Amino acid sequence: MPTDIKCVRCYPPGSGRCKACGATGKRGRASCGRCQGTGYCGGCYGAGFEPTRHESLRGRVVSLWWISWFGIIAGFISASVMQIRIAWLSGPGIPYFSILILIVTLALWLAFYVVEEKSGAKIPVDRWWQSHVWPRTLVGTILAALTLAETFLLVYFMPSIR
Repeated sequence: MPTDIKCVRCYPPGSGRCKACGATGKRGRASCGRCQGTGYCGGCYGAGFEPTRHESLRGRVVSLWWISWFGIIAGFISASVMQIRIAWLSGPGIPYFSILILIVTLALWLAFYVVEEKSGAKIPVDRWWQSHVWPRTLVGTILAALTLAETFLLVYFMPSIR
């Protein structure tokens, strides 16, 4: 629940509109760094009121968690490619299991980001956290846990990486 203090980053203050691109609340400029083309204020997410400390902290923690997914994906790709390369060079036979894990996991992440991008544009800003951010975080966390488990499998149970 936002505070009762009007957001000063809006134009006019408390309107929920992006100050940088002067949007009307429906669509802004796609190149706008503050609203990324949504037209809503990036400080209050279109609510018009300053977020509470808890909401600000929650947003920062969730953002850091989302950013860490890229590191998890990069570590997985690195371990997979190393496993495939070492297995391929060490002897006859193709490491089908490693290739399958790599392809399936990357396809799941790609599908996640494509579906998330398509669904996010249709959600009203006042219901953003409840109907978009929390399900996205839950599904992304499940995919991150799966990716970490597969990385662990590749590194510790596949003898060719050690």
